[in-house]
Amino acid sequence: MEVHHLNKPWPNDYYTNIYHAISWIWAPSGYFDVDRKGTLLHPTQLVLSGFIGRQRMARSLPLDFVPDKSFDGLLEELDVFQNRYISLNNLRETPWISLNKPFYYPGESLWLGGEMLYQNPARQDTLSRVLYVDVLNDQMKVLHHESFPITKGKITGGISLSDTLKKGDYLLRAYTRWSLNFGEMDIFQLPFPVLNPNETIELREETEEELFGDIVVKPDYSLSDSVFYRVMDLELNFQDSYENSVDASFLLSGLEGSVMAELDPNFRLEDRLNWLDKPLAEGFDSELPFDIEYGITVEGKFTPDKKRASLVSKITLVRGIWRIMVRWIPILPGDFGLRGFIFWTLPDCDRRYG
Repeated sequence: MEVHHLNKPWPNDYYTNIYHAISWIWAPSGYFDVDRKGTLLHPTQLVLSGFIGRQRMARSLPLDFVPDKSFDGLLEELDVFQNRYISLNNLRETPWISLNKPFYYPGESLWLGGEMLYQNPARQDTLSRVLYVDVLNDQMKVLHHESFPITKGKITGGISLSDTLKKGDYLLRAYTRWSLNFGEMDIFQLPFPVLNPNETIELREETEEELFGDIVVKPDYSLSDSVFYRVMDLELNFQDSYENSVDASFLLSGLEGSVMAELDPNFRLEDRLNWLDKPLAEGFDSELPFDIEYGITVEGKFTPDKKRASLVSKITLVRGIWRIMVRWIPILPGDFGLRGFIFWTLPDCDRRYG
């Protein structure tokens, strides 16, 4: 049985054109047994997946759990504290971005990677899936505007800088449309310089990093040369103080020995994590004019060039050779807005997103 929760907005990976929650209920044997209270007697007789299959707190309670009388008063207290301010703060998200190098030359590719931070991680799968990145000059004029997919809270991609950029200070700004509802505190900003082709920044001696919880990174690598390039096999082992391997997420950039790894250590992830301890200003409220995006939004105006032009038009979104999606969409004359376009790269292309 497939159940559609029409009044519950929710992204899903099964259908590309449905934006509400979906549940699946499957009985492999064609039946299942329950007691007089509706409790499933044999867990293998019923498979719950999708929205209904989420593990919530009630799943951890014993089957014979009965709340005492004080529980009724607790519900009233929760209603008092769950006011609009707390609800808004729980819906906040912000990106953290790292660049592959600390400075760039005109015409270079700026590669970026990072992840989303959430005030309430439990809401991660209901929040934005599109990140916008701007490159601004020292006059705060937007020179590049790109959008990237947010996949399981991670961001990766690249921007081709113009070969006409002048030497100076530039700013990378990253945000989701939803984060614009909460002010500048939820918008990520990272300054970086652009140099003339014959210039570089002097390499400084790096100090040994102190990682949280005595984490040790043990690298093992080997280099081999071919006719046109050099190949490195790299293995990283993250261990705790007892030399036990631990799970880790990391970004890796390969740089020449004469290029420093970072320009300003104040933009590391551990500093951005301070955002989690900064709630909204007291009394903050918002009408939330910007929606949560599960796909690219396209807005425009349709003006037919014939008196009896067709009201159905084929729309193709293309950025360079990166095709996003092709759909038949009925469009009436006047302003229109389209939502739900997804990122998609051609099979023969690399993994860059446009």
